[in-house]
Amino acid sequence: MSALTSFAGELSETGLRNFELDKKRFTIKKAFDYLFIANSSKKYKEKKVNREMEALTEKFFNVYTKDILEDFDGEISALQECEECFKEEIQDSLEEPVKDFWEGIINR
Repeated sequence: MSALTSFAGELSETGLRNFELDKKRFTIKKAFDYLFIANSSKKYKEKKVNREMEALTEKFFNVYTKDILEDFDGEISALQECEECFKEEIQDSLEEPVKDFWEGIINR
């Protein structure tokens, strides 16, 4: 995790950074000390993936307000109550591996 934190520390002014491994592009967005990570096929344009990340990040902070996040201790069960809030966006805009990753986190 420290490698991701170090990498995120060098994020651009927009808070977005991309890198590619094999056939996947990983997009990292840092917002308010939180890291949002998605992967997508390189066949999708970076701008589209970045727009989707921006939208999901904005929705996340609308659902999980500063008051809720201040008390967040890393226990992800606190995030389960809003699984449906993100499910539609994820299904509509992101690839199957990202959905599987998100569902794996939610269903722990």
